[in-house]
Amino acid sequence: MSKSALKGAVVLVTLALCIPGCSNQSEGNSAQFVTRTKLIGDLESYMSWEEAKMRLKPKLTWEVVEESKLDPVESQTEHFLAVSVKDFSHIGFSGRLVLQFFNGQLMATLFYPDDFRHYVEALLKAEKFRIDPNRYARTETRVHPYTRVEIVNADKMEMASDIDLSYVVWADERLSKEYFNALLKIEERRKKRWESR
Repeated sequence: MSKSALKGAVVLVTLALCIPGCSNQSEGNSAQFVTRTKLIGDLESYMSWEEAKMRLKPKLTWEVVEESKLDPVESQTEHFLAVSVKDFSHIGFSGRLVLQFFNGQLMATLFYPDDFRHYVEALLKAEKFRIDPNRYARTETRVHPYTRVEIVNADKMEMASDIDLSYVVWADERLSKEYFNALLKIEERRKKRWESR
């Protein structure tokens, strides 16, 4: 997968997770007081870059695939960071892991296993998910307290798509909602700036 395609998938996945029904539950923006929720492996939401890196094997190669201010015009604005980690292993399967950070806090993980079909079979057994990922292109479930897990099967996509690899997303619904709301507010500000010209 090219870096540009990966960046596109990273943003689209976050929006896809958020639009259908983000949780309305929120415990504030401070990671110090918020309840973390499970993401892939030993990772948890609201971790900093440094915390996440410590939880993963130190020798894994990290590559920043996207880093941006959501509104480049504003000096104080929300920050988005996506990092790709090669040779990540989960329940015995290797692949590429993408970590998404919103305002310095881990929001979601996207895992692109080398052997998607067998990985999903093992994942369903390990996590006891009661879903059938073979019926639809996108299948989702939730993990207490705030995790949304989505299995995206590229082979099931009926229409042309930028998504050319199958993957599994683990995302914190609260941070995803904050991210989506930030995008909406920025769009409103951009519209007002345009109208005031």
